[in-house]
Amino acid sequence: MKDLPLPSETDAGAAPATAAPWQDDVLAALRLMIDSYRAPERDGWCLALDRAQARWGETRGAIIFADLAQVLARLRVARHSPFGFGRVDGSQPRPTRHEALFLQVARLSHAGHAAQAEAVATLLCEGNEITAYLNAVRRLVAHLD
Repeated sequence: MKDLPLPSETDAGAAPATAAPWQDDVLAALRLMIDSYRAPERDGWCLALDRAQARWGETRGAIIFADLAQVLARLRVARHSPFGFGRVDGSQPRPTRHEALFLQVARLSHAGHAAQAEAVATLLCEGNEITAYLNAVRRLVAHLD
């Protein structure tokens, strides 16, 4: 899915729509975490931690895992309807619409485009309060390369 066209994307300072180098690993860990709610016996939380530590090292991976867990917790509070997520087995490499919005918020936050990130987060969270969610996203992206 292409990034949402926001009016300021014509500005020279607008964030690029290209994928971030950390995006696939964040998406894979997110899918595993969400899958843990549906099927706890699959140990998605443990697999997500393993994925983060394999990508970013033991200590930093654990921090990123914890940050991502906080982002997910805040998203679950802010978003009232189900979050559409892809398959955890890797057979669906493209992000779903909701995952694409989630990643766009992270990329925009990482690039320092707070107003654009807020606009996309408002869409993702269905117009609900997003302050806690955005604060959690900012903490997460501060640790990403």
